[in-house]
Amino acid sequence: MEKSQISARQAEREHIQGMLNVAFTRAREEIHIFHTAPIGEFAMATGVGVIRDWLEYCAAINNGSSPTGVRSEPRADSEFEAQVMQALQAKGIATLSQYPSCGYFIDIVAESEDRRVAVECDGEIWHLDEHGELKLEDRYRQEVLERAGWDVLRVPYRRWLKNPDVQIQRILQALAKEDEEEGHLAEEESNSATATLRLSTYEAAIIHALRSGEAQHEAVLRAARIHLGLARLGSHTRRALEDAVKVLAGRKLLIIEDSEIFASEHARTASITTYRPTPVSPSFPSTPFRYRHRRRYSRYRRR
Repeated sequence: MEKSQISARQAEREHIQGMLNVAFTRAREEIHIFHTAPIGEFAMATGVGVIRDWLEYCAAINNGSSPTGVRSEPRADSEFEAQVMQALQAKGIATLSQYPSCGYFIDIVAESEDRRVAVECDGEIWHLDEHGELKLEDRYRQEVLERAGWDVLRVPYRRWLKNPDVQIQRILQALAKEDEEEGHLAEEESNSATATLRLSTYEAAIIHALRSGEAQHEAVLRAARIHLGLARLGSHTRRALEDAVKVLAGRKLLIIEDSEIFASEHARTASITTYRPTPVSPSFPSTPFRYRHRRRYSRYRRR
């Protein structure tokens, strides 16, 4: 492969960098690498390149040495991430780009004093499937990070374009959340009974969908369907979930803005117990049935 071909495959363009990011992080258990040329040959014409950096990182792991320093100059992997970092820095928030944790690189780590939040920037091309929902590998990645103690906040690209200030405010609120929790710890413990929400299975599915990062109305319904373990979003399930949204909004657990749904602070943090709603059997007036019965009986008698 010529240098020009190698350079084209790791150019500083968002869709190419996104493709490489997916290729480098898709494996979950282990990865086997084969190359016939020296690692240095995989650099671009300028002498640098993410493919070479990645091969050097893997070689260091294989040799048992620490890979620390391979990414000596962490930088944003896309223009989208760079914009989010610049906006946070303008608010006085320290940021770390492509922070290594749990075998992944977190897009942005936002830090304020001793608090930090993992910020994942979701470009539509590389993080959403054909239904507009977060891809399975990204859901798995978030679960791994959350189990390790990270507070993960997702910033969808479309919502960033619509109103970046709202997304920055979400991150600032997430950074301030830890202080609020510490300040009200005693109160929460004394009122632990009220911190539990008792929801129907449909209502709980909506809350879980929102906690996973969904906001668009249709995407929330589809994600809730997955939490319910259903293969498809049929008319009955859709109607039940729509009713659940109305009930939750009436209980002030949801905030509905245009076609987007957001969970309240209590809905995001409270523990949940569920119950299965009792199906309501359709009721029919008894009079028409008796009337038809008498008519059939009378015809039989006439014969």
